[in-house]
Amino acid sequence: MILKLKKTIQIFKQLSQSFTELDFSNDDDDIEKQHIIIPIFYWGDTYVSWLQIIFALRFVKRNAHIYFVYDEDLPASNSYLKNFFLVKMLIKRISSINFFLVKILIKRICCHSNFTLLESNHFSDKGDQFDELIFKKHYFNAQWRQKRSIKLSEFKLKPSVLELDQVVAAKIDHLLMSNSFDFCFCPGGIYGNSYLWRGICDKRSVRFSSFDGDKTKLVLTSLGVAAHRTDIESRFHMSSMQDTKKLVQQVQNDIHKRSKLKLKNLSSIHDRKTRKEVIDQEVTTFFNDFSLNVSRSGVLKNAVIFLNTSWDSAALDMEPWEASQSDWLDLLVGELIQNGCQNLSIRQHPDEQFYPSQDKYHDKINSYRKISQEVNFYLIEAHHEINSYELIKDSSIVFTFASTIGLEACVLNRPTFVFKDNYQSKLGALPRYTPGKLKDNLDSYFKNCHDFKLKSALAYYYGQLCGWHDISIQNIDFFLTNKSWTTIIDDMASDVMLGPIKTVA
Repeated sequence: MILKLKKTIQIFKQLSQSFTELDFSNDDDDIEKQHIIIPIFYWGDTYVSWLQIIFALRFVKRNAHIYFVYDEDLPASNSYLKNFFLVKMLIKRISSINFFLVKILIKRICCHSNFTLLESNHFSDKGDQFDELIFKKHYFNAQWRQKRSIKLSEFKLKPSVLELDQVVAAKIDHLLMSNSFDFCFCPGGIYGNSYLWRGICDKRSVRFSSFDGDKTKLVLTSLGVAAHRTDIESRFHMSSMQDTKKLVQQVQNDIHKRSKLKLKNLSSIHDRKTRKEVIDQEVTTFFNDFSLNVSRSGVLKNAVIFLNTSWDSAALDMEPWEASQSDWLDLLVGELIQNGCQNLSIRQHPDEQFYPSQDKYHDKINSYRKISQEVNFYLIEAHHEINSYELIKDSSIVFTFASTIGLEACVLNRPTFVFKDNYQSKLGALPRYTPGKLKDNLDSYFKNCHDFKLKSALAYYYGQLCGWHDISIQNIDFFLTNKSWTTIIDDMASDVMLGPIKTVA
């Protein structure tokens, strides 16, 4: 508690000093002025609010006007649910001054003409209905809270919850319709009200830029949801396809390093700082073990399915969004049985050892066994020390819901298919599995297997080796001690602001 307090005060002091030293006369007049809306979120002590302020200060240096609004102020003031919500939030904040200091700094910042603090009580709560958007928000959130896959047909939303969020959505809509914003800078875009901001921005053609992160890294995109990794698509399309040999070698080295991780040191994946370009004999031997080509006739001999975490809203929030992971698994297993699969291994995501899934995988496996006694079913649970790369090596085909392991499996010479329409399928790195069309999907892979393998390596390179910034949201105080932090953020802020500038008719 004391450490968090010290961190918060240190961040407050550093950013206060940074604002004081900001030279507004250095605005670049060659850049057309942009108007940026930043909804400030309070997400516990994750410090996302501070990161939003950091970027706001750098946006202003590039001739921007910043509009802050507190997301938590959007519910109706006379709502019982809002009062209940505020009481819960107050209890959480009794031991934390984090958001209190955020508000003090924003109030101080907004005394300058380049910043405006918008009062949500001036927004109308009447307007279009956003029932489907609100439903999706709570459908995805429920799976995170309950740590399980939820079938769409099973999910119900209380009318009172829908009513409250309709007020929030209407106010966001009124704000966006009443102003000419160039883009919205927001954390997430999937959980909570950030999902509403994103959906309404899309509807009103306001560019939505977002960021996300883990314990040590930050991912940022100028358009869309950071967790959907649209940044990979941008880098992929801007790259030259002429000299790919060195990139592929770096990917091979990285996959080899990942293959040596154990459950107890999975987090060490975040500590890789260097990119090794030269292939040594150990890596060559590792990839030679995967060199055997799978024939079309024997492709269903040993199938492996890699599951996402049950609550992965980033994966759920992609087309086809109506299908939960549980739905997909039932459809896929049924079709594999029908087409003569002999051995089927289902790998639970290792992260579920830390956040145990409430999905009853054993019951699912037993139900599949009742359908077919001809198939050998194996469940590899989250805590099992079975290397995923050994599963890939012994496999003849691999399926994923949306996971990066699919790219690795394809690079490792295995026919691999992804279900969700994510960046992997959009870039042509992986063919999609379409329920009911397994044979057509297989034909597509074998017709273009070399192209899929190369594009999987490039998608992995631009996503895993280039896609993360060495910034920890949890340790933003440490980042601010770096003397070059303003330069680092300036480069990132420039990329975010490069999106199209709206013109007023």
